[in-house]
Amino acid sequence: MIMRSGLNLNTGNGKLLSLLVNICSTCLAGGMNCFMMRMKELEGVTIKDKWGKEVGKSKNAGQIVITSMVTSRAALSFCALGIPISLLMILSRLPFYNRVKVPVDLVAVTLGLCAGLPLSVSLFEANLKIPSDLLEKEFKHLEYAMVNKGL
Repeated sequence: MIMRSGLNLNTGNGKLLSLLVNICSTCLAGGMNCFMMRMKELEGVTIKDKWGKEVGKSKNAGQIVITSMVTSRAALSFCALGIPISLLMILSRLPFYNRVKVPVDLVAVTLGLCAGLPLSVSLFEANLKIPSDLLEKEFKHLEYAMVNKGL
């Protein structure tokens, strides 16, 4: 008796697994790209008190900023791929799909980007309000610190 090993990616579950791997790898690539581009912020970002006066540089705030940016970038990748793939999986079962495939694909990708970009940008405010207990001990006297995370 010969036994087959490995996954058969032609079945429904195999195609879904393949799509999930693609989405996860794209999210990881986007997050890593963001991390690599902003790695210098781990050395510290300028923080401000509640009146907007600069009080110093914080490494902990830099980690929080980078974490929020990587999360935001991964969410964008997820929406940009997840929404079109979901729509196309549903629409591809319709009998007329093959005649209007290209316009439907373009609309699905456009919807994914139009929904994903505002959603991912709005996950975190541009000016983060960080409680002082998450910062270094020299900033414990502050109620909270403000930091601009950028886009």
